[in-house]
Amino acid sequence: ARLLAREVVRGYHLARPFNNGTHVADVSALVAHLLANPWSGFDAVVLGARGQIRVRDAIERLAAGLEVKAIVEETPPAKPSFTLCSDRAVARWGYDPPEIGALIDRYAADVLAWQRGN
Repeated sequence: ARLLAREVVRGYHLARPFNNGTHVADVSALVAHLLANPWSGFDAVVLGARGQIRVRDAIERLAAGLEVKAIVEETPPAKPSFTLCSDRAVARWGYDPPEIGALIDRYAADVLAWQRGN
């Protein structure tokens, strides 16, 4: 929302790796796969994107996809930096995570399409 409003985006750990995201279509595909292949019990898995991108690069890539200029301001970190590991979801349940750059591009396209009423 800040990018679209041409406001400053404040972030921390701008030089650290980021992969914390997935697309609803990818989560839905995983759920459909699980529902088609019955299992019992409990299993907790992490769902994130494949690969990594620096936080600053993620913001700038999203801005480019939204056809705006990113104005980024670094702030002191509120939490430690981390990335997600989806290996268990991939190996055990067939999760096919999107590549982080492609995910950001897809999200930007989804936002623009929604804004334009497509």
